[in-house]
This record gives sequence, structure tokens and C-alpha cells, in this order.
Amino acid sequence: MPNDVEEKAISIVTAYEKKEGREGRDARKDKPKTGVDVVSSGRFIEVKGSTCKNPCGVNLGCYNIKAFKKYRDKYWLSVVYDISANPKAVMFNHKHISERKTPHTSWYVHFGKKERGESINVSKLSTPQKPE
Repeated sequence: MPNDVEEKAISIVTAYEKKEGREGRDARKDKPKTGVDVVSSGRFIEVKGSTCKNPCGVNLGCYNIKAFKKYRDKYWLSVVYDISANPKAVMFNHKHISERKTPHTSWYVHFGKKERGESINVSKLSTPQKPE
């Protein structure tokens, strides 16, 4: 069962994609598996959520790496952070992710310079509310 942070992060990203006129749908249960969390009008988006106010980076695991290599220029990484208090999000395309030349089971993506990515104005998004 996915956790609340992951669910909220994915709902923010799908709402953003729809606001931008794209499809924006949860792809975690797709058959065959895409290896990403959201598929949106030709964009394959891995979503990472965090409660940290100012995270330094995220890890991409082996399935994320396979998706990155498969989709290349259609691959995006979305990081939604400070989810518990004041959610913020940033999108990185494949150009912001450095491919490692040696085989690894995970990559650490450092994003200290968030301005390299596409900022998402979370406060202007309409995200589905969880039923009480």
C-alpha cells in the first residue's frame, strides 16, 4: 500500500500535468509496467515525495534507472517536497539527470540548484482530497 506522502506527491504532479493541458494519469498499475509513477501525453514521470523542507536530492533505484534508459528524452523526475506543511515541487527533464557510466543499482540525483528545473506552483493546483 503506498504511503500518504507518495499519494499526495502523485496527486500534485497529475494535477499539474492536467493544468498544463496534458493527460496526467497515475501509471503505477499499468500493464505492462512503465517503471514510472505518472504518464502524461508522452512524458514518463518518476515522482519522489518528501516531507523535508529543503532536500538535497533523491535516489533513483534500479527500476527508475531502467525507465530512464528506456524513455530518455521523454523521462522526467518530479520532486515534491515539504509535503506536510507547505508543498513545493520541481520537475527535471532527462538533461538534468547525469547518467552514470559504471553500472549501479541506484543513482543519487543532486538538485541543490532547483532553478535548473521547472518549478510548479502547488498552491494554484486543484488536487483531489482524500475522503475522511
